[in-house]
Amino acid sequence: MNNEEYLLRLRKKKIYRIMAWVGLTVIFLSVVATIVTAVIGSRYFIACLASSFIISLLVYAMLFVGRVLFSVGEGIQDEAADEVKDKDKEDKGQQTQ
Repeated sequence: MNNEEYLLRLRKKKIYRIMAWVGLTVIFLSVVATIVTAVIGSRYFIACLASSFIISLLVYAMLFVGRVLFSVGEGIQDEAADEVKDKDKEDKGQQTQ
């Protein structure tokens, strides 16, 4: 399965769309908080900067793990389907003999 098929399947599921919007909102608010604390000179600037980096990294990691697990699941399903097809061919071959 290629990347385009993976993205098409994700777009069809409503829960993934909602989770994507929540993730984007959290990242956006984190960046805004970092900018605001930098402008006003707050002592929380370093904490906001670190949280912006960590949150973005976690979102990327979750997407990566999701793609890996999704492709592994597809591979398992494909192997099972191939085994069923092979077994059906063998059964048909035995019936004709």
